[in-house]
Amino acid sequence: MIKVRVREALMSCLLSIGSQGNARTVNLKAFTYEDATKIMENIQQ
Repeated sequence: MIKVRVREALMSCLLSIGSQGNARTVNLKAFTYEDATKIMENIQQ
């Protein structure tokens, strides 16, 4: 379990790691569509 102040930064990192198939994540925080779009834009591919 990780507790952070900037959830968007953590979510961006976890999505990046998960998209490579290196880890599986579970996240219970619900983001709005706009917030989720901003987070996904930060993921470097």
